[in-house]
Amino acid sequence: MHKLIPANGRSVEDFTGQSVSGDFGEALGAATTKARLTLGAESIDWRLVHLSGTTTAARTTLTATIKAKSSAD
Repeated sequence: MHKLIPANGRSVEDFTGQSVSGDFGEALGAATTKARLTLGAESIDWRLVHLSGTTTAARTTLTATIKAKSSAD
């Protein structure tokens, strides 16, 4: 597997967010927030790479995984 290296030297990394209420926006928001904080960037370029969930009688849990890198403003 190859790592992509953008011009600023930071590699493209995976970030995962989760929602215990089954809300896609919450799961994606958690993943993008984690990416922005980890990369130390106000703006990021990202791509959804995986979406999965578990449903029981009590609830649906949703997990979103993105690939992200710092973007140039």
